[in-house]
Parts: sequence; structure tokens; C-alpha cells
Amino acid sequence: MSEMDVKEFKERKWVIISLFGSLFFLYVLFGRIVPLIVEIVDMQKTLQENSDRMDKVDASEITYHQLEEEKRQLQTQIEQFVFGQKQDTHLSKILAYLSRCAKEREIRIVSIKPQDIVTAQRYVIVPIQVNMISRFHDLGYFINRIETSEWIIKIEYLKVAAQNMTSDILHVEMTLLLYFLEKSA
Repeated sequence: MSEMDVKEFKERKWVIISLFGSLFFLYVLFGRIVPLIVEIVDMQKTLQENSDRMDKVDASEITYHQLEEEKRQLQTQIEQFVFGQKQDTHLSKILAYLSRCAKEREIRIVSIKPQDIVTAQRYVIVPIQVNMISRFHDLGYFINRIETSEWIIKIEYLKVAAQNMTSDILHVEMTLLLYFLEKSA
């Protein structure tokens, strides 16, 4: 290969890597996150319908206690489906999991910084900033382990930069969002 072909190949390599990264992100978004959200919305709709039925219930229909039990069961199903466990899961377990996943592929985590917690209507979001040094395939493995973990973890921001044009070492910055349900009253 001529020097011009090598240079053209190197330039196209990053375009291909960027395209692959974008396609992987779209796969994760539409293949995993969107179906989860649709199912959660359906469960919440059923929960709301049952709550509405409780408001209108007639003595001859169904008892208040039966609807309360059905509501409690639906709330438990949503909690188990979305988070696999209650909010009392410690952040340290998730951070230890991220560390183990990185060590499996010799990814060097430079820093992990939890950010300010965001409280939504029924859940809590814990943003975490992660900086690391990795190879491309190891990064893909790490992201896959995050997406298939027992927790709901969203990759909100991902920036990948090569150390230099001839190296396969990448500097990675990402912001992860960890979701937890608030304890029910």
C-alpha cells in the first residue's frame, strides 16, 4: 500500500469507528431503553386505571381492600421490573460493579465522581461522571456490561478521543444516570 492509501485508511478508520459507535448507541436506545419505557408506561397506566376504579367503586362491585391489594402488587411489580430491587440498594454496590467490569478488561478508571442527586416525582437520579482509558473493544464490552446489569443505568453522555492517530488507546468521558425508586409511603 502506498503512503497515500495508509493515510486515507487511517482517516476513514475514525469515521467507521464513529459510525459504529452511533449505531451501537441507537441499538441500545431503541432495542433496550424504549421497550422498557413502554412497558413501564403500560404498568403505570394500569395502576392509574385501578386507582380511578377505586374512586368510583360501588359496594356491589369490588371491595376497596381488593383494589388496594392489586395496587400494592402492581407497585411491587413496577419496582421489581424497573430496578430489580428497592431503593435501599447502595451506590457503593454499583460503583464496585463498575470497577469490577473495568478490571475484567484492564480498563483504567481515572476518576468516578457522583454528581448532585436529582429527585423526580417517584424516583431519584444519581448522575456519575466517569473518566477512563481503554481500548475500543474493551469500551464496547464495558458499555455492554453496564446495559445488561441488574440496575437501570443510562449513558447520558459519552465522549471518546484517541490518544494519538497511531494508538488504539482511547480517553473516555461518560456520564451515567442511575435510577432508583423512592420508598413508597
